[in-house]
Order: sequence, then structure tokens, then C-alpha cells
Amino acid sequence: MKLNLEYLRDLILQEATAMNFGDLALKVGRGNDVVDVYLFTVPDVQLVATAQARKTDKPCIPETWQVTSIAVRQDLQSQKLGFFLYKVIIAELNGRGFGVTSDHSVGTEPKAAKFWKRLEGEGSIAIKRKTKEGNDTFDYPPHETPDPDDDCDAGMAAKPATDHSWALTNSVYAATQAEAKKLKSNNFKFILSGEKNAFVEKLPTQFNKNFDYYLEIQATKLFQDAYLAEMEVSDFKLMRLIREELQVILTNEEAAEMFGEDILEDLEVLDEEENNPWAICTASVGREDKEKYEKCVMSVKKQNKER
Repeated sequence: MKLNLEYLRDLILQEATAMNFGDLALKVGRGNDVVDVYLFTVPDVQLVATAQARKTDKPCIPETWQVTSIAVRQDLQSQKLGFFLYKVIIAELNGRGFGVTSDHSVGTEPKAAKFWKRLEGEGSIAIKRKTKEGNDTFDYPPHETPDPDDDCDAGMAAKPATDHSWALTNSVYAATQAEAKKLKSNNFKFILSGEKNAFVEKLPTQFNKNFDYYLEIQATKLFQDAYLAEMEVSDFKLMRLIREELQVILTNEEAAEMFGEDILEDLEVLDEEENNPWAICTASVGREDKEKYEKCVMSVKKQNKER
């Protein structure tokens, strides 16, 4: 048998970077139209994986949410953390009576799309939700059927990764919730022990001693690191998405401090564009109330799409 040195090296690296789930904590942030999931080490709070889901614009077999982003730290991508986070965020939303689909706003990267293909191929993980009329597949303009509840919007994605609203099977849902409960318990212990307060006290001033804000910034950086490593910097769509997300959670000055002065030119270009939602909402509602600001941004985006 011929020894494949590259394969052996990969095995050694996987073993060296193996992550013990017992060392991780899970935090789930819930808003009216967004859910954020953070998986991080304790007590040093190194974010290892993150995911976010938002409501779909159209019914898409109501009510359905879309996974808009998911990222895993580069050195841990062999640990199936992405697959685990997908199940966690789907279980979280299934528990509220909602289905989950792929990103129907921007689209899904090929690596992430494998998860949705796996759902299609394996009936043991999740099942397709149906409308009251029994339809389980989305319709996209201009090919809508008489059933309004299966109407959906593909957004910028030429072909979404899935055309269905998914719910985990009972057994997978129960197992996922049990594992998530353990990791949420680690977060609870982290808070009760006083280690969270100690960590927050040491944060740089731009975080205003706000733990959630710190996680949001780390999630943006993790997303950037995970996807730019696989794509050319010239990929305009991805770079624009990252810069747009930065404008939601950071001022230009904070972005420059964290990512370098070069990013200011790109953010200024976005500011100057006609009907720019971030510029409009900064001027109209300000950024002090983050939830109000994000709602304004989503509203202007929707208006732009309908023009």
C-alpha cells in the first residue's frame, strides 16, 4: 500500500486541532426578525463558529427563515462544526414553529450548499414542510402557482441551494437540542462564575464593555476570514456584502481601527451611492438604537428591490 503523505498530514492536523465540545459555550441571540448563534471557547472567548438566520421576504411556505451566513474558524473546519450549527439554528427556529431554508437574498457558497444537498439526499435528517394545500416546493416569479403560500423570492441567487422549507426529524431535533442544552449550560456557568464580567472589563474601549457587541464584531471578522480564504478579493458581490454588514454594526472610524484605513474608501463609495440604505438610515434614525437602525436598513433594501 502506497502511503499518501498529504493524506497523512491532513489526518495529523485534524487530530492536532480536534475541538472538545466540552470546552465550548453556545449563545443564541433572538430578535424579531433575526437569530444569531455563537459558538466560542471559555473563558477566553475565542469565537470558533457562527451562524445567522433572518425571515424570508415572501411566504416561502410560512413561516420560513433563511440561513444568511455561517462560518467556522479555518483550523477547525474538519470538525463538522458547520453541520452542527446548521442543526442548532434549524432546531432553534423549528422550536418556534418556523421552517428554515438556504439564503434567498444573496445566495449560498458551494461548500455551504452541500448541507442543503445532504438534506435532499437523506430523509433521516429533516423533512420538507408543506403549505395548507400540500405544496412543498417554492415558486419563483414569474412561475407562481395559484397557492400564494409557496411563493418565494430567489433574490440575487441564480439558483438557491434549496427550494424547500425544512424541519428536523423528531429524533435529530431531540438530539440537537440535548447537545445545545449542554453548551448553553457552559455559557450560563461562564456568566455565573464571574468570568464573563472579568472578560468584559478587559475589552478595548470601542466595545463599550458590551459582550454581545464584541461577539457581533468577531462574527463579522470570522465570516470575512472564512470566505475570503476561498475566493478572490475581486469577487465584488462577497466584498460588497461584507462591507454592507460592517456598515450595519460599525461606524467608519471603528471599521478603520479594526480592519485598517483602506476599508474607508470602500465604505465611502457605498455611502455615496444613490438610495444607499446605510446612509439613509444613519441620517434618519441614527445608530444608537441598533434594532431600529437594522429595521430601517432592511426596509430601505426591500424598497430598492421593488423599484
